[in-house]
Amino acid sequence: MQHISHGRILAMVAGMAFTAGSLVILMGDVITNPRAWEQYHVLTILTVFGVICAGHLMATAGSARHFLAALGFGVLFVAGTSLVVYNSVGRQAEVTDAKALSAEATNAAIAAKSTDLVKARARFEDANLYADKEMTGERCGPRCKDWKLRATEVGSHIAALEAEIAALGPAKPVNPKASRMAQIVALFGADELKAKAALTLLEPFLWTLFFELGAIVSLGFAFRSDALVARNDNRPAVVDAEPLPPARMIEPDVKGGNIIDWSKSFERLHGRKPRLDETKAAFPQVSRSTCYRRLKAA
Repeated sequence: MQHISHGRILAMVAGMAFTAGSLVILMGDVITNPRAWEQYHVLTILTVFGVICAGHLMATAGSARHFLAALGFGVLFVAGTSLVVYNSVGRQAEVTDAKALSAEATNAAIAAKSTDLVKARARFEDANLYADKEMTGERCGPRCKDWKLRATEVGSHIAALEAEIAALGPAKPVNPKASRMAQIVALFGADELKAKAALTLLEPFLWTLFFELGAIVSLGFAFRSDALVARNDNRPAVVDAEPLPPARMIEPDVKGGNIIDWSKSFERLHGRKPRLDETKAAFPQVSRSTCYRRLKAA
């Protein structure tokens, strides 16, 4: 039973991790500050846990043959999952779009200021050139001074543009993960722009489905109701009970008529069905194929 216990504990930890991931996507940084929670945040937590519970209860009700209840839990599960995915995708799209718009605005500002800088440097060179032309020997007349003043003003404008561009920093990538993955997909003949658009659209869904389904599957395995019995590679595990009488004590029957009753008794005592080799050892007078058919019937 130690193996099963460890498996359940790991599934519980995984389920809690997946659930926490779903809540982080839906709630953001506010998840660690309950005082900042609003109605949306409380409803989000209740929805996530409600979806997980509905999925488990649907399976339980189906196993108990309460089909109407299973149908109701199934409707709740589908509706809740759709709501979680919708909210999660919307929130991720909001964050992603905000980052993309910010990057695009920064890049546009850098491009515009870089264009102005090129033009300003050209005007600066022209002003100095015309100032030199207006020089009369070593004397700088009024027109020469005007051109020098213009060069000084343009130089100040150039310095201001360079400072603004430095403050903006380097150009920022827009959706870098989708861009890089689209480049890889393009190596296999796909259209890079379409691939980037598809990846940008699919990413929020993949994050949400990964965490949501991970939580449901993990917690479903952790809290399953079946009583599994751990097995040893060398011998089957048994429970504390009176040993089953050897099949040889039963009147020999080459047709294996007693195998069904013996198999059911074995399962009640040992918590599992007998294997074919165990059945054959218990009924040596019965052929292997007959033992197999009787076990299937049991």
